Amino acid sequence: MTLIPLTTLLKTWKKTNMDIDKQEILIKTENGLQIYKRYISTPFILNKAFKSPLREDKNPSFSIFQDKTTGKYLFKDFARDEQTGDAIRFTMLKYQLHFIEALQKIASDFGIYQSANNQKQPEKIVKKMDYKEKEFTSSELDYFKQYGIFVDIIEKYHLKSLDFVKINQNSFKSSHEKPMFLYRFEWGGKIYNPFNKNYRFMYLGNIPKPYIFGKEQLDDTADILIITGGEKDVMTFASLGYNAICFNSETANIEEKHINQFRKRFKYIAVCFDTDITGLSASKELSDKNALIRIKLPLSGKKRDKDISDFIKNGHTKEELITIINKSIDRRFEDTLRILNKHTFNEKRVIEKPIPVLRIEENNILSLGNFSVLAGKVKTGKSAVLYSIISGAISKEPNFMDTLGIRIEPNLSEKAVIHFDTEQSDYDWHTRIMFTLKRAGLRERPVFFNSYHLLEFTLNDRLQHIKDMIDYNYRKFKGIHLIVVDGVADLVKSVNDEEKSNEVVDLFHQLAGAYSCPIVLAVHLNPDGSKTRGHLGSQLDRKAESVINIEKEGDISSINPKYCRNANAVDIPIMQFKWDYNLNQHIAIGAKSPEQKKEELVEEYKDVLDEIFTNGIDNIDKNTFKELLSEKFNLKRSAIYKIINFMLQMDLISEKDFGNKSKIISRIY
Repeated sequence: MTLIPLTTLLKTWKKTNMDIDKQEILIKTENGLQIYKRYISTPFILNKAFKSPLREDKNPSFSIFQDKTTGKYLFKDFARDEQTGDAIRFTMLKYQLHFIEALQKIASDFGIYQSANNQKQPEKIVKKMDYKEKEFTSSELDYFKQYGIFVDIIEKYHLKSLDFVKINQNSFKSSHEKPMFLYRFEWGGKIYNPFNKNYRFMYLGNIPKPYIFGKEQLDDTADILIITGGEKDVMTFASLGYNAICFNSETANIEEKHINQFRKRFKYIAVCFDTDITGLSASKELSDKNALIRIKLPLSGKKRDKDISDFIKNGHTKEELITIINKSIDRRFEDTLRILNKHTFNEKRVIEKPIPVLRIEENNILSLGNFSVLAGKVKTGKSAVLYSIISGAISKEPNFMDTLGIRIEPNLSEKAVIHFDTEQSDYDWHTRIMFTLKRAGLRERPVFFNSYHLLEFTLNDRLQHIKDMIDYNYRKFKGIHLIVVDGVADLVKSVNDEEKSNEVVDLFHQLAGAYSCPIVLAVHLNPDGSKTRGHLGSQLDRKAESVINIEKEGDISSINPKYCRNANAVDIPIMQFKWDYNLNQHIAIGAKSPEQKKEELVEEYKDVLDEIFTNGIDNIDKNTFKELLSEKFNLKRSAIYKIINFMLQMDLISEKDFGNKSKIISRIY
């Protein structure tokens, strides 16, 4: 058998030329600069004081600088004269290590294993040994029981009791006072000699890289995996029902790939090291580096009060541990919880009803924090409605001007009114805005009104300019009264690009909420005039507070609400307008009569029903019928219910019970 005692390793290091070893380390770490960068978690600037990473420091009193003579990077704690030196000395102080241990840690973390003759040496010194196993005594079992570890766990982790160990000429005999144990693996094992200071841990065989104790005993999947400090801690966690592993030491160089192999199996991965300075520092470094949960036990950090085994031995309970772990996991969500605090339902909060900005008679079609879709085919008068809305928003007396039947809330506070054009030529855009000012009875542009022509910019630049100018105007005018985007389809390469369409729609949804303002988005209808174009149109319709179609028959255009979240679109009057050659502008000519609107809706819905009830189909279950209507009209389910009720009232369909609480829809006209 072979072993790797720590004392043998230290003696071997001492026999080599340590100045050369140290020099090799400094050379390969840029004279120690990389050591500081790795072991100091906060950024720092050379020759500039910052808070000490070695202690609690209220005022910056720690500095790193380069010695002009040697080129080494040195540190100086101005509050403590004894704390000064090179990067090796810094490592010793930070992790409470002896000189040899500090060299070993740096060599391990940076992959440096050089000796005096610059030849790469084995990481561990291997010597021959013999050992003999025996049955556990009652006192040995009691030793593990105090840490919550019983026979089932001992057997699960292949822990053996040793009678003796022979290392070359040295022999160690187990006794009642000094028992010895072996964690046995296929490749060899690790001897645990808890009461022998010089030979506490010894290795047998060729140690795998990385050494991961407890890996074979893990569940296939579980909520949490805990990375802890040592084998005994792994077994204590296991006795408490947790999956746990440990590496060779708390300061081992654990690569990300070794963590990632467990991410698919465990929902959370946590670090729970000793609560002494070395353990706390190592757990912070590992958790920060790999975005792991950090579990800190409420222990003093002293010799017999610093790890999970001590936690159980000293009388703490599983219930206490569960609470600690749950709180540690919850801390992971603190930032998100803080962000979502005002967005989480609370029955005690009083939320004001959104203030209407656009109405048709008394029906609200657009309010603060929402957006509305204004859709129409080419040459139907969509732009006329769009720019009359802008005229009303910038007019001093919008209630006394013709805005084609749409009422605009007066902008008494002179908050920002913002317009973006993405599709017209420079001349047409300028002409439209001049005409908009004239319609509002203005000779000059109000300072709070800004229109931006974005045709010549790339898609990404258009979106960025829109976000920037919304924020700029919001800050400048202490709020936004209205935003209008003419040509939202020109913000995506294709209206059928699902990912980009979702991104753009979500952006306007977020902007409306973030700036508590209303947004009108103009889009084109398909050539048949039934739906807004592509996936972009479908997504806009789903998120909009209202969908308003602009239609034209002869020389008369109509403003036809297809969907309104806060009003029944069926009951909203269809306002009409046409071009007046004497006034050289569009004018409102009143609403269609309720009877006329109903007649038109009946004919429209009959066409839809003819498409649904085809090939001899007479009956359809209600859920399927709702899905088909939703697909035909591209509206939310709440709007579909209103359409179904209208169809029932007009005797276009009938509804019958069909057992098991389901219903059947039949066409009856």
